[in-house]
Amino acid sequence: MKEPTNEGARSELINSAQSLVSYLKDRRRDMDRIMAGTDYDMRQYINKINTLTKKIAQINQEILVGYAQTYARGRDYKNLLDERDRYLRELSELINIRVQEDEIGRVRVETDKGFVLVEDRYNWELRYDSANKRVLWKSKDGSEVDISSIISGGRVRGLLDFQADLSSYINQLETLAKRLISDIKLPLNSQATSNWYWLKNVSDPNASLGFSGSITFSGFPGGPITLSYSSTDSLNSIINAINTDPTLSVNFTASLITNPDGTYTMKITALNSSYTIEDSNGLVHRSEPLFVGNGISNMAINPGINIQNLDYEKADEFMDFSRGWWEGSKGVYNSLVDSIASRQKDLKTKYDIENALLSSINAKLQEMQGVSVDNEFMELMKLQRSYEALARALNTMDEMLQATLNMV
Repeated sequence: MKEPTNEGARSELINSAQSLVSYLKDRRRDMDRIMAGTDYDMRQYINKINTLTKKIAQINQEILVGYAQTYARGRDYKNLLDERDRYLRELSELINIRVQEDEIGRVRVETDKGFVLVEDRYNWELRYDSANKRVLWKSKDGSEVDISSIISGGRVRGLLDFQADLSSYINQLETLAKRLISDIKLPLNSQATSNWYWLKNVSDPNASLGFSGSITFSGFPGGPITLSYSSTDSLNSIINAINTDPTLSVNFTASLITNPDGTYTMKITALNSSYTIEDSNGLVHRSEPLFVGNGISNMAINPGINIQNLDYEKADEFMDFSRGWWEGSKGVYNSLVDSIASRQKDLKTKYDIENALLSSINAKLQEMQGVSVDNEFMELMKLQRSYEALARALNTMDEMLQATLNMV
């Protein structure tokens, strides 16, 4: 920016900015696509759960008939019990369940927090609310209960957790875009704009600035005029002082700008582009935002910026602002990447632990099978289902997070 005649440097600035916009849009599309994929997967999981609970309820009825026939005709219904167990295993991969078996082999199935899925010959269905990322339990009276927060395992839990993580990552990406739009300004000459911006964004326009200074307005009839502000003044009080001064208000208009990231700044528009403004703290400059929009979806290079009208004399003054803007934005991005990587590492550790426990339980079950079916065996079966469901949840999240990390 110190080389006004360097057309390559000028073009590089805009090209780099456009590449950044394109990158953010691409990443947001990637994340939206993955989120849409989770909605599809979740609908498939919920449909599978409903199919399995319906089949288990039907088998309960068939077991009752089979039990009667066993005594009447001496027929065995072990095949029904094997089929029931297969469905229960499939169900436990999707959602953590508790199973109670009666004396003839019929089962009562519920979520680990007590919402009934199968009892006798009846099954209760679940529904996925994609708009709000919720899993609902459907009562027989037509009411629905959100059970998302109390599902503790299985692929459904893994997908719900990943959706929450992905929503957080999308929000962080949006935060980055909004910060870029809110912060970055380019110094322009009088041919390009009559707007002057306060370059230190504030979180509360009515809060005390905490420092004092003065703004000098020059080049207009009746000028120059110097407006002083104290440490107890706010951005809004400066705006009001400009707009209520009988001479300044004729030649300048001050307005409060609400930035996309929720911060505020002041814009002063001069009646004539030859008028000048100087702040004693170097916070007010003739400039325009590099980016426009209120988020990634409509973020773009400011069409009002003519790269030929950059004020290169202000480059050094803008350097400190620019360094702070980019460092802050880089910090937001690095935080996003770190949070994804850290989450994946944490899940990998948990998965390894749970998988080792599951292997141990499976080995114990293999030892006991064919020897006796007692209470200890049944408790191990329940424990196996719990750890299997948890391992499935962790593995599902790990796969999704790896895909997300590869994008950023």
